[in-house]
Amino acid sequence: MPPEANGDVVSACLGLRLGVRHGTYRGLAVDWLRWIDTHGRVLPTGEEQARAAEEQARAAEEQARAAGDEAKRLAARLAAYEKQFGPLPGGGSG
Repeated sequence: MPPEANGDVVSACLGLRLGVRHGTYRGLAVDWLRWIDTHGRVLPTGEEQARAAEEQARAAEEQARAAGDEAKRLAARLAAYEKQFGPLPGGGSG
C-alpha cells in the first residue's frame, strides 16, 4: 500500500489509517506510530483511555460534591424559612 502525501498508510478493509503522530506513551513524549480513524482522530491507547476515565471520574466527583453543597445550602434556607413562617403547605421538610 503506498502511503498518502502525509505518510499515513490507509487500510480500506479496517477503515483506519496508520501514521506517525506526537504523543506520550509510558511517560515518553515522542513521535509514535498510531492508528487514526476516518475523521483524522488518533485512536487513544489504553493508557490514554485510562487517563481520560480518571479525569471524567474526578469531574463527576466534583460535580456531585457541588450538588451536595447546594442541597445543604437549600435545606438550610428552607429550615430558616420554616422557622420564621412555619412549614410549607403540601409537605415541606416537616
